[in-house]
Amino acid sequence: MTADLHASAQDTQWILDSYILVFAGLLLTSGGLGDRFGRRRVMLIGLVLFGLASLAAAFAANPGEAPSARP
Repeated sequence: MTADLHASAQDTQWILDSYILVFAGLLLTSGGLGDRFGRRRVMLIGLVLFGLASLAAAFAANPGEAPSARP
């Protein structure tokens, strides 16, 4: 990904840090939603959203277009 996007080390660190931050924030939220609406349903919704974000990242032309990248 770094080579394809011609991302600097700072760009790569921003992408990684934002991914970790979003993951940590959604971990507690999805746990509560799983208890309320069913773990299987929440897991499938999460997998679909992750797949869509991964698809968007596959078509990114520069580091700024990668999902969860810095503004």
